[in-house]
Amino acid sequence: PPSRSFADYVIETVIEDLQEEYGYEYEQASEMVYSGGLKIYTTMNSEVQSIVEDELNDASNYPAALTST
Repeated sequence: PPSRSFADYVIETVIEDLQEEYGYEYEQASEMVYSGGLKIYTTMNSEVQSIVEDELNDASNYPAALTST
């Protein structure tokens, strides 16, 4: 699944855009995003993102001096 922070950012941006472009209230725009049938396409590749997150969270990828506590 996509990174939650990225997905949250995209959803909030779409909601804000719907409010600005079409004058919807937050609740209306949110309803459209979550259950109104809208499809959101992004440039994010979830497979690549997952690999990157795994590598960033792998302590063996960092010098011992940076990972020791």
